[in-house]
Amino acid sequence: MARFVAERVPAEADPVVELARFRAADVAVAVGCTEREPAAIEVFRSAVAGTIRSVLAAGDPSAVDDVFQVLFCRLFLAEADDAPKISGYDGRRDLGPWVRTLARNAAIDHLRRLRPMSPLEQGHIERVGEMLDDQERSYLRDTCWAEFKAALADAFAQLEPRQRNVLRCHLKGLNAERIGRMYGVHRVTVARWLGAIRFALLEATREGLRERLDGDEAGVDSIVRMVDMDLTASLTRLVGTATS
Repeated sequence: MARFVAERVPAEADPVVELARFRAADVAVAVGCTEREPAAIEVFRSAVAGTIRSVLAAGDPSAVDDVFQVLFCRLFLAEADDAPKISGYDGRRDLGPWVRTLARNAAIDHLRRLRPMSPLEQGHIERVGEMLDDQERSYLRDTCWAEFKAALADAFAQLEPRQRNVLRCHLKGLNAERIGRMYGVHRVTVARWLGAIRFALLEATREGLRERLDGDEAGVDSIVRMVDMDLTASLTRLVGTATS
């Protein structure tokens, strides 16, 4: 846990002030799951099981354990050169809403792989807030594109200079190993940086949209879910060219 916090406190910052900003319970769960501690895994399971179960009720209610395992692997297990997704968590924000969103996405992916959804099943998914069909995406782009573009640009501007430079390199196609050589760090460290950048961008974009859409939580969540599906493409279009 000390290492997790130390990696996320800037060297120039006041450690007392920074430590007070961390959510100790959430950090303990994140670190504990990464280290495969049974108690932490059970807390995590309790936090997401209800969300998974509510989505799977549309078509495969017996698959809760399977979806949980997929979600756990996505969050806490590294893949190839990529750090685990949880590495993008900065320890200062509420972990619950983020992991529940990931849980809904994992459950929806499971249902989509089974077979095409019936209208009744699609209606159920929409009621739990996670289905974004093509018509809704088009609607969001037509009605909220300007607000989204402004919010994402503001979020990009809030990144630290190194974060912006690392992201620009990533968008230009440089892999983690090449970026690591530029900064004298291991490629896994770069993967962790990119995960943290992604998380920070999504959270800042969410806040910016909330202000611009007068607190329309449903609209904000829909847009952020859509962006999360392909953040790289969104940044390339909206930020990579405008801020280079």
